[in-house]
Amino acid sequence: MTQYKDDLYDLIHSLTKAEKRYFKLFASTGENRYVQLFEVVNTVKIYNKKLLEKRLKNANLLDNLVANKNYLYGLILRSLRQFSEGKNIDSQIKILVDNAKILRKKKLYDKSYNQIKKAKNLAIRYEKLSLGLEILDQERELSQVISLNDDPLNVKLNQENEEMTEDFIRKKENQHLYFKLMSEIRGKGHKVYSQKSEGMEKFSEFLEHPLHTDINKALTLLAKQQFYVNRLHCFFYLRAYKAYHQDAIASVQLWENIEKDILMEYQHAYQTSLYNLILHELYFVDQATFLNSLERFKNILNQKHFKDSHPTVFIKSYGIEMHYWSSVGQLKKAMEVLEKSIHLFKKYEADCSIRNLVTATLSIARTYFYNDDMENASIWIDKLLMDYSNSQRKDILVVANTMRLLIYYEMNDTHLMEYLSRSIYRFTKRRKNLYDTPIIIGKYIKKLCEIEEEEDKRELYIKLKDALKEVYQRTHEKSILQAFDFIAWVDSKLEKKSLVDIFRIRAEKNPKSLMS
Repeated sequence: MTQYKDDLYDLIHSLTKAEKRYFKLFASTGENRYVQLFEVVNTVKIYNKKLLEKRLKNANLLDNLVANKNYLYGLILRSLRQFSEGKNIDSQIKILVDNAKILRKKKLYDKSYNQIKKAKNLAIRYEKLSLGLEILDQERELSQVISLNDDPLNVKLNQENEEMTEDFIRKKENQHLYFKLMSEIRGKGHKVYSQKSEGMEKFSEFLEHPLHTDINKALTLLAKQQFYVNRLHCFFYLRAYKAYHQDAIASVQLWENIEKDILMEYQHAYQTSLYNLILHELYFVDQATFLNSLERFKNILNQKHFKDSHPTVFIKSYGIEMHYWSSVGQLKKAMEVLEKSIHLFKKYEADCSIRNLVTATLSIARTYFYNDDMENASIWIDKLLMDYSNSQRKDILVVANTMRLLIYYEMNDTHLMEYLSRSIYRFTKRRKNLYDTPIIIGKYIKKLCEIEEEEDKRELYIKLKDALKEVYQRTHEKSILQAFDFIAWVDSKLEKKSLVDIFRIRAEKNPKSLMS
């Protein structure tokens, strides 16, 4: 059962190694008690309230605990602000603006104005529009103090304000359209929007909006990015795969054709665009094109100026490569990538987000499962479900719970089948309008455990396959199939072959793409 975690625990366990090291240095002078409290909370890797209280008691830290935890929480946030100061464009702009305010209070108006101009130039270059509008207001006020009768300057400021305001409004309009549609989808459930009904009409209407028909109406780099994000989402649900591929390529080219320093600032957006292209090519284009794009993606790991993206790129690139080699029956290559992946997992684990760690852990567990190593698959699935049970990736948690059921089934450990089947059912039902795949598999696995005759089992496997094929007609359920190929597992039972052999036969019949 998931236990409630307090705010301090969540914050401490979200820190990277570098951030934890910096905090200890930051708080080492006169804050030893809070460093001690930090260390105790940090040692509890899987949240357990009783264990945490016991360790706090042993360290004599229970006195004034609530007040001390609140103070420590604020202290960590202060250290994080100082740790990241000047490391990104937003921070650099805010430092310049703060400098300008200090200099203005000292009545050093010329010096203050120089700081404001530097901040404005950064805001314009890197499209920090909301900051830019605030800076323009301050520049206008300072200009009145410095040059009351400088009409050309006032005209220039008015023009800049109008241009930036127009850019800001257009960008927000595009974002508003996206969030409005996503809010409606989440409100009614993905199932409504994965069938040819009201959802399909909504996506078609969305694409016909004037802001989604002409890229030239997107006035800035970020507006163009949002233009492609919005359209790609629609094309996916409409199953317009050719149009999706064209826009995915254009989205990547958008980032690759800009200046290096701007690309550095938005490197995460660039790697997300490239990853979306890779995923699409894996399933809906051809494997040669996919492998070429994958190498481009992995090449980011060799570029020092993309260092901030390295943990995410590792997670995504090695995960999808393991999936690919397993899915085409290339066991040796899949295991080679797996060994490298586990080594890099340990290297980057402290610097990865929970979302990415969930994806990486599933990739490793899936590769072991596909290659019939149920013992190691079980270890990594248990790690995923124990360490990352609060992840927002509910689709991954659904797949992991379902895989655990299959692992126990494969290992003939049937005494937990009833419990696991009920657990999957409860997990899914608690999340309205989520997925049918785990419920279907849980129902059939329960039945399979109750019979012994091979012919009867074969009949159930056929029914299970038919049920899964029907449910995978829904677009949102395909994310489950892409995360783990449950149909291939059923085929392995029907054909009495290993999963690797099933994948190899598939690849020989359809050499272009995994979903051809």
